[in-house]
Amino acid sequence: MLGGSGFIGLLVVQALKASSVEVLSLSSRQLDLCSIHAPRLLDKVLRPDDHLLFLSAVTPDKGRDLATFRKNLLMAEHVCEFLATSGCAHVTYVSSDAVYRDPAHSITEEALPSPLELYGVAHFARERILSIACEQFSIPLLIIRPVAVYGALDTHNSYGPNRFVRQALTEKRIELFGEGEELRDHLWGDDLADIILALIKRHSTGVVNAATGLSVSFAQVAEEICRLLPHTEVVEIPRQRRITNRTFNTRSLRLALPSLEFTPLGVGLHRMHQLLLSSQGSIS
Repeated sequence: MLGGSGFIGLLVVQALKASSVEVLSLSSRQLDLCSIHAPRLLDKVLRPDDHLLFLSAVTPDKGRDLATFRKNLLMAEHVCEFLATSGCAHVTYVSSDAVYRDPAHSITEEALPSPLELYGVAHFARERILSIACEQFSIPLLIIRPVAVYGALDTHNSYGPNRFVRQALTEKRIELFGEGEELRDHLWGDDLADIILALIKRHSTGVVNAATGLSVSFAQVAEEICRLLPHTEVVEIPRQRRITNRTFNTRSLRLALPSLEFTPLGVGLHRMHQLLLSSQGSIS
């Protein structure tokens, strides 16, 4: 696994170990995918019958510029160099719903990616680079595009549940852009880890959106948190971007994993709250 020390990576490692699946988790400190030596180092640790899970990415909180974009592309380039010389049994790439625009209808896997920001462009470019390489070398490829993921292990403090819960705990307030009317699909981190594990076990290929199919407004998220922390003040601040809504059609995911159950938003927020309370050092 590449990117095993990140928010999602840590949850996936937990899920794999709980299922008694052997896993080698590599962080950027152990293997820098931007280094010219990365393909050779991958060749040393990966076997031809291994499954490669590619989670590593430089996220927007680390930078939104061209330099960050180039780093993300370089990571994919070095993974493909490894695939060209050594290969593996299967590749799963965890992308992002940032590859999509904000259409008026529910997003499906058939929607044409048309990202508006460099982070989304980088993910879509990485998808295409990996797709071409895997097709050329006859390696099965699965691409997973998750919606916004929340959980106590999050380090990005992204707008939404991750930021709101921390603000409520540390400042007793939640800041909403405008009236918080935008709709988003919020996915509990453990649920994403379970989806990744289940699809890997199925040796799935193609593209699948990891979403609950239920979009709620940021204002509704804030209301749920206020129920947990009733002394929290909700403050409206000037909107920085235009209003956009996102909903997802989850038919493909349901067909692949018919018994899949999602953690309700209220339950996930409660769990996140309790986990943060038990580990105050993770609140930032």
